[in-house]
Amino acid sequence: MSLKIYWERITDKHSQKAKDQLNRLFEKTEKPDVIGKIVITDLSFGKQAPSIQIIQISDPDPTILGTQSSNGIEARVKFAYHGNAYFMLETELIVNQPTPKFIVFPIRIKVSSPNISGIASVIYDEDKVCFCLLPNQNGNGNNSSNSNNNSGTGSANTTSDNTCTDILKDLKIETQMGDTSQQVLMNLGKLETFIVEQLQEMLKKHLVYPNRITIPIKDHL
Repeated sequence: MSLKIYWERITDKHSQKAKDQLNRLFEKTEKPDVIGKIVITDLSFGKQAPSIQIIQISDPDPTILGTQSSNGIEARVKFAYHGNAYFMLETELIVNQPTPKFIVFPIRIKVSSPNISGIASVIYDEDKVCFCLLPNQNGNGNNSSNSNNNSGTGSANTTSDNTCTDILKDLKIETQMGDTSQQVLMNLGKLETFIVEQLQEMLKKHLVYPNRITIPIKDHL
């Protein structure tokens, strides 16, 4: 069963919250000394909504929720997004020889056109919503643990190392070096690879099972 998503209801307020969250995550990121502070300056969720298909409804999986629940409900969904969302970031490429910060190149990077798909768990409990991404280990849109479970309540699997790569399939990255009046398009492979790897690591640390995000419902009423 497919769901209709009213993507147009996302406002600048939601974009600002997402931008602030990304900035907090990048602040905690360990970087090579040749890369300066990373700041997200602009973010848009785009105009295209993801497609979502419900593949299972059951009682909440306690391994995801963290506890047993008799009043909640869990939906396992297949999602896919290949839209025009993007974010802009600014950083610096630093040359530390012969002295620290001997040369500093300002860098602007646009990350856009994400191609994302996978399986997710969405749990509605009495006072909260839990969300996490699940590994797809048997390639048919279901977790392997679900296929052998006759009770209708599947258990989440342990995340494989390539889960984040499987979910985040592609990105478009455009890099500009120099000030705004003298921008030069560059192919800075190592820097761009670092950004992609950090995005994959953020997915793994915050969204991929056994990690999850929990949103208190009362805070959003």
